[in-house]
Amino acid sequence: MEEERQIERITGVYLPGQVIFNKNLTIIDSIIFWLIDSLDSAKTNCYASNGYIAKRLNISESKVSRGISRLVELGYIEQVSFDGRKRVIKVIHSYMEKYKNLVDEYNCLTQSSYSASHDQPRQPNTISPVEVNKINEINDVNNSSKEEYTSLDSKDDNLSLNEKKQYIKKHKRSLIRNYSSEDNKRSKFKESLKSNTKTLTKKIKVNLSKDNTTIVSHWNNLGLRQHNLNNPTKTLDRINNTLDKLNKGTMFSETKIENNNKFTKQEIIEAITNFSLMALSPDYQPVSGGFKDRLKKLSLDQFIYNAFGSDNMKSLFLDCLKTPQLLKQSSRTFSDDNPELTKAIKHIYNEKILGSIKSIEWDSSDENKFIKASKGLWQFFEDNKSKVDHYIVGSYGTREIGMATILLESVIHSVGEDQFEIITPGFLRTSLTFSHRLPSYCFREGIINE
Repeated sequence: MEEERQIERITGVYLPGQVIFNKNLTIIDSIIFWLIDSLDSAKTNCYASNGYIAKRLNISESKVSRGISRLVELGYIEQVSFDGRKRVIKVIHSYMEKYKNLVDEYNCLTQSSYSASHDQPRQPNTISPVEVNKINEINDVNNSSKEEYTSLDSKDDNLSLNEKKQYIKKHKRSLIRNYSSEDNKRSKFKESLKSNTKTLTKKIKVNLSKDNTTIVSHWNNLGLRQHNLNNPTKTLDRINNTLDKLNKGTMFSETKIENNNKFTKQEIIEAITNFSLMALSPDYQPVSGGFKDRLKKLSLDQFIYNAFGSDNMKSLFLDCLKTPQLLKQSSRTFSDDNPELTKAIKHIYNEKILGSIKSIEWDSSDENKFIKASKGLWQFFEDNKSKVDHYIVGSYGTREIGMATILLESVIHSVGEDQFEIITPGFLRTSLTFSHRLPSYCFREGIINE
């Protein structure tokens, strides 16, 4: 691969001051510039794609697109050519002179800071910051009006204002000692309180078996409510006890549910997988998004048995031993106003979710979901065309491929890159995708600017 040959001569990372000190560039932008500069040769310039740069730097393609867009805008690089497939960019070396002032300012600031810290003589008999604050509080009294001195303790109520000032000045040190004494008492009290709290707090020990650890990890990996295996809590302890009871067949012995079966690890894992489809996939019952949100908040022990749930919700585990019901599928295919965009969405879905399977025959239900996703995606970019950075969208190749890639990346980022296998075509056309996932992703990645 030609891109691989270009990178062979790189031996280290060097970032010029003209780049690293520019506040308009992020550290990722600077690293992207370094790689482009390293790949830029006099004969061919840099022809690495966004995907190649993203893979080398272990970042998303959107971040690469945003970084390149910023580097072009600030005059560090320029696009030489783009034939629809291959893009060629090169470094504009005049940036060294253009941003020379950034390096000069940094050197000036560093020198002045060094001089100030080393040339200033150390003041003898310095006092602590606490004492300075107390003295300032007392000095504030000297600047107050005459009425503020009327409450001063004194044997003689007829002391003049100057005499009262002299009294305060004379007793300043004792007043500071009194303040310090009170501070010491307060700090000792706080320390004793902390130590007592630590003594009263009992550490919870949860001895998860190997099978129970596997089950909880499977639950976490599916994107359901997370349970930290490295932080023992009461919830994790309840989950451990619940799983042990399921395995022994005693889980429902003290409830109204008549089921004393012993459940294997594999049966529990399959039930959890079915539950994840109910809670996370828009292609499975229930239909209500609000109800799905409630399911997402359940802990693993509540999923197995919830004493406070309604009669049909006390044990979702038993219900999920069977595969949940798919939503009713339509045999009629919708009309498609944006066939090229729909085609691009199916292509990117196949590439990022299914691993580029050679040929897929989508049923009418999935076709309708892709068409609906295409319609929503087109409308989203139309509504925000004045805010969209079209350079980033076009940098993926065609505009349709760019829009489809951004849609898929927004959904993958929301669900989690480790859970992308649960993403069905239905995820792409939900109202949640176009009201939250896509807008927040575009704003965070700089694809849409306010």
